[in-house]
Amino acid sequence: MKLIYIANSYIPGFWAHSIQIMKMCEALADNDIEVELVSGMKKASDAEIFSYYNIKTKFKITKIPQLDLSAKGSSKINFLIRSFSFLLFARLYVLFKKYDILYFRTPLAGLFFNNFYLETHELPRMLKSWHKLAFKKAKKIIVLTKFLKQELAAAGVSEAKIIVAPDAVDLNEFKVNITRDQARQKLSLPVDKKIIAYAGNLSFHDWKGVDVLLDSLKYLPGICCLLVGGDELWSAKIKERYSAADLLITGHKNHNEVPAYLKAADILILPNKKGDANSEYYTSPLKLFEYMASGRPIVASNLLSIREVLNKTNAVLVEPNNPAGLADGIKKIIIDEILAEKISKQALIDAENYTWFKRAEKIIKG
Repeated sequence: MKLIYIANSYIPGFWAHSIQIMKMCEALADNDIEVELVSGMKKASDAEIFSYYNIKTKFKITKIPQLDLSAKGSSKINFLIRSFSFLLFARLYVLFKKYDILYFRTPLAGLFFNNFYLETHELPRMLKSWHKLAFKKAKKIIVLTKFLKQELAAAGVSEAKIIVAPDAVDLNEFKVNITRDQARQKLSLPVDKKIIAYAGNLSFHDWKGVDVLLDSLKYLPGICCLLVGGDELWSAKIKERYSAADLLITGHKNHNEVPAYLKAADILILPNKKGDANSEYYTSPLKLFEYMASGRPIVASNLLSIREVLNKTNAVLVEPNNPAGLADGIKKIIIDEILAEKISKQALIDAENYTWFKRAEKIIKG
């Protein structure tokens, strides 16, 4: 079977969707499928890309042309020009290829293709005609949550073509064979303090809730907060707003560096906020599954999207948008070592159900 994954994403790139694309291509190949990734934003050699994402199973990566006017300024028009030109060149490219499955992550594919697999991670408040066209022409639609499947069904999409497949994790990548203290020594982190950690986007007003985590620190004297990620702009903004002596920000780290930082932590934090549809209903964060695979206890927001994976047996769930409540959840784990061990072990067991291989297998067999 031949699958062509068409994704106009920066490869390599530090955004989560590029990690997901690469890990899915590897997992599909591990399911005995011939995989070709077609991108308009390939920025390195194949060897460099595979190394960056710690990809062991190789597959073909092809770069095709597109019209990119971003050098003249970023705008919605430039984005549409880039997207439409990429899909047009992709259409021309596949005219001369033999394949069994075309795989996309944009509903715009419905303007150029038929009988494709479409992975979609959210729905706009108002469905446009091109959304409906894509859902009609898609052979299969892959979503992250049961709620999104329900919304698509309510919009008239046949449930038979919808596959619910949460995000996943490479378990081997997060089986770091070092102790917590060894990880801290390796990373020059304090060995004599409790460390809570967050890995990912550091934007203040984002639904990922980094601001809630930072606001909780006033209730956690003596606790070290480690933020793994962030560009220089956001790191500077955080340091300007928060002067906590026990706040550490690493800056951007390659994905293969993250497991050691998670291993160094005592508690991992997922502070997603309510009030945003992405956060409450659609998201399936990569960091969630990476946290589970790290074997560290998790404190997470009690949201519908998160509860599709986490529960009271594998995490401590707290009221979202509540810094004091988040701090209480953290203190609960610090005080109760038996609870900390119990939920971290269960999360590690549950993580075995969320591998990239199993996700790819479900999509192909679905």
